[in-house]
Amino acid sequence: MALTSAGPEVEIAAIAAAADQLTQLTPLLQRLTDLKDSPDQAVADQASILLSRYLTLTRPAPEPQTPPAAAETFTLEALADEYRRLFQTCQTRPEWAGQVAWHRKKLLAFKSRYEPLAQQTQIPWFVIGAIHALEGSFDFTTHLHNGDPLSARTVRVPAGRPATGSPPFTWEQSALDALTRQQLTGLADWSLPATLYRLERYNGFGSRRQGINTPYLWSFSTHYLKGKFVRDHVYDPEAISKQCGAALMIKALADSGDITVTL
Repeated sequence: MALTSAGPEVEIAAIAAAADQLTQLTPLLQRLTDLKDSPDQAVADQASILLSRYLTLTRPAPEPQTPPAAAETFTLEALADEYRRLFQTCQTRPEWAGQVAWHRKKLLAFKSRYEPLAQQTQIPWFVIGAIHALEGSFDFTTHLHNGDPLSARTVRVPAGRPATGSPPFTWEQSALDALTRQQLTGLADWSLPATLYRLERYNGFGSRRQGINTPYLWSFSTHYLKGKFVRDHVYDPEAISKQCGAALMIKALADSGDITVTL
């Protein structure tokens, strides 16, 4: 049956056009990341500057924190079955398959850098890596808190971190502060529901109040289409995340046999 209104057709066309544009733009992250490792120091320095600008434009804005009245709803126990269901039914959108594969490759390439911190904090290395991808675009010259440069304390939310020590900070110093601040260290349960719950909490539960699955977990998947916080407390229902969601990264690793997840 043909649509009788042009509205849905126009919207679908607009979504398709936006998806095409994003498919063309996203490889920029890959190019900048590769150039940052160039043996030509001038090229590497310029790529680092551009990568920092790219991160500022694309990193997920912190979602509003859960008000006390809703806090009891957003518990691990309440959401565990949902996380299992979404993960088991999750499919990568075909147009993003190459990007998801690239994220898996980068996570594995940096595994040896994440593992010492994982041992120190008892956090799985791939969880640290997924946060690093989302908050810092795999850039080891930025804070794990929010992607600000390690040459100074963080400026954006959360500002003034790390609170102790003197800049410039090492990536490990800052990452330990970020993970400790989020109360992720020293935990025994890293089952899939616990992992996804803590990753969603890291960015905030604001997407749930907008009626969508958070792009922080599900961007590039069939469980996410559009809608994101573009600035602190500013939600745009038409904005489309340009980042690979953490759940997609974990699923790519699990499906390839790189890690084992416990449902």
